[in-house]
Amino acid sequence: LVFAIVPIAPPVQAHTVFEAPIYSTAGGIMGTATLTPLAGAEWEVVVRVSGFQPIGGDRRLAIRNVGRCTLPTFSCTGDEIIHLPNIQFFPDGSASYRTVTTAITEAKLRGSHGSSIVIHADVNIGSPIIGCGEIVPTGAAPAPTATKSPTAAPPAFGSPTHVVAPLGLKMRSAANLAASVILTLSNGETVF
Repeated sequence: LVFAIVPIAPPVQAHTVFEAPIYSTAGGIMGTATLTPLAGAEWEVVVRVSGFQPIGGDRRLAIRNVGRCTLPTFSCTGDEIIHLPNIQFFPDGSASYRTVTTAITEAKLRGSHGSSIVIHADVNIGSPIIGCGEIVPTGAAPAPTATKSPTAAPPAFGSPTHVVAPLGLKMRSAANLAASVILTLSNGETVF
């Protein structure tokens, strides 16, 4: 009898792929973003969108620390935690984007409030958000906030009211002005 000693390979660690359907301010799905872990600490980010009003040129692309894309202003997206290289739109309102980065971690994507990927109207952080996608593990359904009409009442949340705050209303993680902003509501926005 001959016995062979075969080393047992360590188990392969499963890596979670994340995805985000990207919505426009009008509420339509304009494309998708896929965030895939690679070897080491690298992540591949692939974004494909089409159908935006023709707006050729560079646009700011970022990940924010709140996984919510409430229409029509996307004001519920929290603070920017990762600035990715700009995305280049073609004159027909489409873009095909790929980058590899070490700035992303699974912990940042899962965060206590989730995460979202946003596309700004231009390269400035203060410019309006024209596209937003709630980042979720592949196969998980994103929260329904992106597909709801901005005036439709969520189930069992009471009656609507409107924000009256000309400079916006910031919701913070604690009851003090030094706490991080987790949500900003716009003046006139409908809330429940």
